[in-house]
Amino acid sequence: MKTKISAILLTLLLFPVGASVFIIDVQDVQAEDYAQIPLVVNVLEGVDNATYTDAWIRERVREANDILHQARVQFTLTRIERNVEDPDAIDDGRISDDGDTQLRMDGETELDNRFGNGTGYKITLVNNYTDVNAWALSVHGRRVSTIDVHTPAGPAVAGGGATWAHEFAHAASLSPGHATGLPAQPNADARGHVADRGNLMHSPPTGDNGRTNTTLTDVQRETIRRNGRGWTNSIVLNDFQGGWQPIQLASIILDGLGDTVDQYGSIVTCVTCFDHVDLYSAKLSTYDPTEYLTVLLSLNGLPPASTDMSLVFQVTLNTDNRNDTGITMGAFEGVDKVVSIQLHGVYPFTSEAVLIDTVTGSIITLDPPEILTHYKMAEEMEGYPFEPVPLGYAIQTNVCATCLDLLAESVPVGFVFTDVNASVSDTSSLIFSTIAPALPKIQVTPLTVKPGEKLSIAGTCFTPHSNVTLALTNESMGKWATGGTGSFSAEIMAPIVPAGDYFLDAADSEGKYGYAIVTITTPPVGPDVAVTDVTPSQTVVRQGSSVNIDVTVANEGDCTLSSDVTVYADTTAVAFPRIDYLSSGASTTLTSTWDTTGFAEGEYTISAYAFGQSQAKQTQ
Repeated sequence: MKTKISAILLTLLLFPVGASVFIIDVQDVQAEDYAQIPLVVNVLEGVDNATYTDAWIRERVREANDILHQARVQFTLTRIERNVEDPDAIDDGRISDDGDTQLRMDGETELDNRFGNGTGYKITLVNNYTDVNAWALSVHGRRVSTIDVHTPAGPAVAGGGATWAHEFAHAASLSPGHATGLPAQPNADARGHVADRGNLMHSPPTGDNGRTNTTLTDVQRETIRRNGRGWTNSIVLNDFQGGWQPIQLASIILDGLGDTVDQYGSIVTCVTCFDHVDLYSAKLSTYDPTEYLTVLLSLNGLPPASTDMSLVFQVTLNTDNRNDTGITMGAFEGVDKVVSIQLHGVYPFTSEAVLIDTVTGSIITLDPPEILTHYKMAEEMEGYPFEPVPLGYAIQTNVCATCLDLLAESVPVGFVFTDVNASVSDTSSLIFSTIAPALPKIQVTPLTVKPGEKLSIAGTCFTPHSNVTLALTNESMGKWATGGTGSFSAEIMAPIVPAGDYFLDAADSEGKYGYAIVTITTPPVGPDVAVTDVTPSQTVVRQGSSVNIDVTVANEGDCTLSSDVTVYADTTAVAFPRIDYLSSGASTTLTSTWDTTGFAEGEYTISAYAFGQSQAKQTQ
């Protein structure tokens, strides 16, 4: 098939007279099987911005998403920030082990301030590492990774986006000893890697030629999917009656610095410190409020090696948010329920947990808590195996929802962590909200289109008076402004891409995001229609006036055809002429009118697509 291309730039001298409003019929889109995780990418000062451009970053994200698709996890790139201050003394883009730790602490704070609720994942791009030979570093359970920009980006299996996906899998879930589900190698090694070169979690030892593929086993996929859900607030569950809202509910506090027992940075060498009862972060969350509430407590360090310990972790809940009921426990008033976790023996301990009702005195035995070690892990350079460094640990337990009775909309929660033998305690608190936040979302019509056809998008609950970027598989489709309620409307054309399902992401300038899944089909082979010319009647017009646009369409196929035509100003559809029964070899010119009311002053590219019984044709 032939494609005739012409380019027209139309400069509009427009004077503001008010914004245009599109009224469109939309339908709700819920992709509840995917964990859509907001991604922030920072580029350390000293890294070459001219080489590692936004386009380069978006390609790495695309590669990573292609790999993580099998685990039903996808990144939404919400922000790229450059020339980030190097925590080390020299701004050369190289990072020390201490600098890596500082970036991780600062990064998690940024994610929580930007997205809230323990949400999001962050990658900081560096030149290389001063202390280790590695392509990337991550800590299990921590939401920030650092990656060397020089990681080989050739075949995706060897580096590039595969390293990004590999590090996310480490951070979210796949740590030393994780189960792989393969009979020949049921568990990963001490570095969190597997021997199978076709697996994403392979990392080359000496003499190995590296990964040959990026597959994951069923067990790995489920583990990534389950744990990845903990870093997103975009998963919508099915409706149910009564109780809490049908969506993930999560509240988190970061407590890395600022209290009397904090010794962050001494967690490996300081045997007289108490990092093992020093709260790093606490998170309460649920994906099914009718079933359970998950309590996840992360500590700043490990207990002394080979030492018998007696540790008590108490989580107090003022379930009705009233101080005149329940009891007072230290600084916490109105305590109605207490989750009491006891750890004893040598790490990783023998653990047990109970739920205490302070009013009735009843005690319910909970399942034994899970103890998770936080390791710093690496995507290794060949010949330089990186031994994982244990940095801290976490305790996770589930509490049955029916055991908690009805919770208030805001539940004050207290934390008291005690080393019984040393009589040392750490305390903190947060408010757990049982009201689901109003999350941004986009509604798309239609959900299935051919290349070149129009998609109508309506967004709600974004940041008021901000700019929303729409991206299809991380390729920008343009920006739209939100109004005072955080809503926007847009129309875009489906690009000419291979048939398949594509993520349409919307992210505003404050990091709020939503998404839908759009299916783009391949039109059947048939008559060959082409747009051969696009001509405006004027090239300079005032805002609010109209301009005629002539579109010439030719039938270059062997039989008569009919076709819809769409005329665009940049990515906004402005006219919809149609041709009917155009004979083989014939051409016709269609005249449409564009009303420029509401369009900002500037230059616009006028293009046209003709589609119907053949693949769409575009003028650019």
